[in-house]
Amino acid sequence: MTFSFIFATTVISVIVSILLGLLVLKRLNKDQTKITFVLLNFSIALWATANYFSVSVEPAESLKWIRLVLFFAAPQVLFLFLFVRTFPQKKIQLQKRNFAFLVLYTVFVMVLTLTPAVFESIEIKGESISTIPGPGIPLFALLVFGTLFGSILTAIKKLRHSEGIERTQWRFINLGLVTWVLLLGLVFILNAFFGISTFVTLSPLFSLIFLGSTFYTIVRHQLLDVRLVITRSIIYAVLLTVVAFSFIFIAFLSGHVFDSTNISRYVISFLVAAMIVFGLDPLKRFLSRVTDKIFFKAKVDYAKLLQRLSGIVSVELDLQKLIDELERGLIQGLKVKSSLILLRDQDNGQTTKFRATTEHEVQKIEVMLDNASPLVQFVRERRHLSLLESLERRIEDTPEGSAKQKEEQSRAEFERIGAALVAPIFSEDHLVAILTLGPKLSGDSFSNDDIQLIDVLAPQIGSAIQKANLYEEVRQFGESLKVKVEEATAELQERNVSLQTLQTITKDITRTLDFGKVVQNIANAVSTELGFLGAILVFLDDDGKTLRARAVTETSLTKKAIKLLPKPFTEYATDYTQLQSANLGVEVIRTGGIRFTESMAEVISPPIPKPIVFAMQKLMGIKTMILVPIVSEERVIGVIEVGAKRKREEISRREIETLQSMADELGVVARNITLFDRVRKTNDQLEVANKHLQELDRAKSEFVSIASHQLRTPMTGIMGYLSMMTQGDFGAIKPEHQKILVDLLSESQRMIRLINLFLNVSKIEAGKFTYTRKPTQLTDLVAHEVKEIEKAAADKGLKLTVKSPKTSLPLIQADADKLEDVILNLLDNAIKYTAKGTVTATVSQADGMVRFAVKDSGIGIKPTDAPELFNKFVRGSGIAQIHPDGSGLGLFIAKSIIDAHGGRIWAESEGEGQGSTFQFTLPINPPAEETSGHDAAAHVTSAKRL
Repeated sequence: MTFSFIFATTVISVIVSILLGLLVLKRLNKDQTKITFVLLNFSIALWATANYFSVSVEPAESLKWIRLVLFFAAPQVLFLFLFVRTFPQKKIQLQKRNFAFLVLYTVFVMVLTLTPAVFESIEIKGESISTIPGPGIPLFALLVFGTLFGSILTAIKKLRHSEGIERTQWRFINLGLVTWVLLLGLVFILNAFFGISTFVTLSPLFSLIFLGSTFYTIVRHQLLDVRLVITRSIIYAVLLTVVAFSFIFIAFLSGHVFDSTNISRYVISFLVAAMIVFGLDPLKRFLSRVTDKIFFKAKVDYAKLLQRLSGIVSVELDLQKLIDELERGLIQGLKVKSSLILLRDQDNGQTTKFRATTEHEVQKIEVMLDNASPLVQFVRERRHLSLLESLERRIEDTPEGSAKQKEEQSRAEFERIGAALVAPIFSEDHLVAILTLGPKLSGDSFSNDDIQLIDVLAPQIGSAIQKANLYEEVRQFGESLKVKVEEATAELQERNVSLQTLQTITKDITRTLDFGKVVQNIANAVSTELGFLGAILVFLDDDGKTLRARAVTETSLTKKAIKLLPKPFTEYATDYTQLQSANLGVEVIRTGGIRFTESMAEVISPPIPKPIVFAMQKLMGIKTMILVPIVSEERVIGVIEVGAKRKREEISRREIETLQSMADELGVVARNITLFDRVRKTNDQLEVANKHLQELDRAKSEFVSIASHQLRTPMTGIMGYLSMMTQGDFGAIKPEHQKILVDLLSESQRMIRLINLFLNVSKIEAGKFTYTRKPTQLTDLVAHEVKEIEKAAADKGLKLTVKSPKTSLPLIQADADKLEDVILNLLDNAIKYTAKGTVTATVSQADGMVRFAVKDSGIGIKPTDAPELFNKFVRGSGIAQIHPDGSGLGLFIAKSIIDAHGGRIWAESEGEGQGSTFQFTLPINPPAEETSGHDAAAHVTSAKRL
């Protein structure tokens, strides 16, 4: 191979290795994966340099450089193995003991390579040089092949267990690694064991395969988070190249246009300066856009991103869509590896958990944190956005203790869920969610703009989550309400059908009071209105024992079934008290409950024989019998026995309720018909009794009238002669005879008064008690009657007082003589039933009425007796013992007179011994009415003492 080719491949390998190492070194951040990668690149550069000199120096110097090649190859395979072991966990995945042994063994082999133990000498054959291995070559081979084989196995294993972008990264790393290791191993075997060194010079070229695949993975798939550095390096390299070529071009062009003078230099300087001032910045922006498109890195427009995310927050009401859109927007807008919003939920209403399940084209992640999670506690306590980098620095600055342990646990949670930023989301001071962002794809740290964006967005997300939850509650409530409304509507429709059916049935059965027609209408309605096969209505007879069918549904099918009976169904009757519990109809009458059966024989047998019943059931296709009690006045009077062609479970609750309602209606109808029959019979009896009573009352009235007239004529004569005798018209009478005659005269006068009372009552009942109305002053009537009865009050030692208004009362249209009778009766009763005290008569006016009242301090009356005092022959409790010769007709006549004048009379008392008040009111302007002529018989002066 030519020297220039060897030199070119070596220089390219060294430059690429050093540049990659420097780029990653700039983003080291204590990442052990990056540290091992930097050391690997530097060891490759040293190994390639030693390899170049081993084939380009004088043969005498070759052995020294060959040993240096092996010296730098030992750490190279070690760093390669460690790089594979640490990526992507960023920590060496080896026990300390194994790691220490591997490092010490590598150092031992490195020292060994500088001695003849590995390569004793070289053998020069013409232009070729071959090495002579020493006894230590197996130790070196063990290190090289052991680490290379371990690297390949580890890489393949991690490839199988990785996902997403890590899987893509491992795919390219494995491709370059396996190819490089196989080629290096082949060169080593040919050189060490077969003495063929021809391909040693190609070793740096083989390393370019691994470095090239690594470079592509860095640029295209974000390996080691150094893509931003590379893109910026490319931008500045292109800018430097453009400026240099532009300067050379302008210098070349000006040299042909201008002379080599100061003016030429000034023109060149001016043109270069103008190019830099006016062209450098646009060119830089153009290159940034180009590299952004190539490497998926664009500058974040925070205002536009916030506007977009705020639009999602304000518009979206579906919680899952809201979370998906926000996560997708944050990933695409901030260019982060992942974004999660862990929502707060309840597990059995006890343990609070924060859960995130995301599955869309951007990411597929499922994370759950309970309330005791260190990360949840950390976020709840800080109540502000937290960065993983800040947390790591705080851990380094925190002394050992419980505080540092809690922060380390929080960091572990950060790393477990792949978060580089965590922000709490509060709503009404309650932690409702946790927002997490993964590392930026560019490898940059989160800037102040990123943090401000999240700080502004977090409260909006909290409000949106609360709004979405409320919307979901309203939606679920609406759904449940819709279901309930549909159920209620269906139930109402079914109930409406049932009510319409009952209304139709009720209308039919209430059109007649014939019980036979009513029960037949019910039996027919069971089939026509309710859709059953038919029904039998069974009732107890009046004896309360005999059970008899009163009606059967009249359809063509039931008529065929009835023809199977040897005699009419109404003739089948039985004493239900003698039947056993096998008959369900009897059981329903005894218990009052609804029963079901599949056997018609259990219902109507006995008295109908079972073979006939079986034939009837088969003919009609009855699958279920429903027995509903008919209740009247809390007593079962019969049973509706319904036949259905459906099984029990196919009969709805509403149909059973309709049958029960029908039975209840029938019970009410039966009771009403029974009561109607009773009322009709009673009315007939009362009508006969009433006619008899009317005849007796008419005979009584005629007798009283005739007797009163017949008695009054001789009593008037007797009273006249007695009066003449007491006055001495027939000569002087002895004093002892005078007293007897005076007593006889007094008794005769009382008898005349009683006769007049009876005559007045007869006239009132006969409608012949006439009134002569004229303008009358009530105050004058009261004064006249008080004056007439003063002596009676004085004789008992009572104080009689009259209270009249200062101004005259309006005149009333009244029969003065009859009103005087009423006033005198009330005053006389007050004096009679007052042993001591006062009697006060009051005349007043109010509300278009004149009022007269007599209040006494006498024996009083029971409140229950007051309304009855104005009936015929009624006297108060205990009155007869005080004044035994009363008739009980005075207040009756007084009420008749006041009623005839359009007034009202009543009595009041607080009880026995509390006195009483009798009063009446008369209208000042009564309605105009005809007055009959004056009846002289009604004005007998003796009637003033009622």
